[in-house]
Amino acid sequence: MKNRLKSIAAPKSWSIKRKKNIWTTKPKGSHKIEHCLPIAIILRDHLKHAKSRKELKNIVYRKGVLVDNRRIKDIRYGTGIMDIIEIPEIKEKYVVLVDKKGKLCLEKTELKLKIAKIIGKKKIGKKMQLNLFGGKNVIIEKDNFKVGDTVLLDLNDYGIKEHIKLAEGVSCMLLGGSHMGEFGKIRKIEGNKIIVTGEDGSDFETLKKFVYVVGKDTPLVGANKK
Repeated sequence: MKNRLKSIAAPKSWSIKRKKNIWTTKPKGSHKIEHCLPIAIILRDHLKHAKSRKELKNIVYRKGVLVDNRRIKDIRYGTGIMDIIEIPEIKEKYVVLVDKKGKLCLEKTELKLKIAKIIGKKKIGKKMQLNLFGGKNVIIEKDNFKVGDTVLLDLNDYGIKEHIKLAEGVSCMLLGGSHMGEFGKIRKIEGNKIIVTGEDGSDFETLKKFVYVVGKDTPLVGANKK
């Protein structure tokens, strides 16, 4: 039962047919379960590229699926928010987002850099380690980063290509609260509370932990948001 999860117990963020199948695939990896989907569900339920386990394995093992430019070899692999999924053979590329209903979804993308939020920092000897949303870590030489900032990572070597500070005027996406899945711009930061100007021009208050910086003047994702 380790590799399976009862459909009825699956996170609310998953768009699956809970009554049709008793069991579903349990994701494997570093993402929190509510923030990720196993590649099996993405290929079968979201992209409709497979119907059976045999077809899923054929796509993953033979055709090849990349997550953040790394080839995966397990249909249980958990792909999370801001992960970039690519199927080179059919020239499809997606980024994982969350919609306004709180459901994990896919958006077609041409992104070459990964958008990663800093959720923690840890000193390793004389260097600093940035702990990123989704479980990845990056070692840095010079520490001018703060928790809540976003870094854009090169998918080839995971080097930091750009640093976007959590600051007034930057674009963000909400990963929690009553405005989950919405995009906006940070208008004001007041400790752990942030005032965001939404897509309709109105302001609302949210918690700092729900804010994910996704660009400077304009968001790098969210073109197909609903």
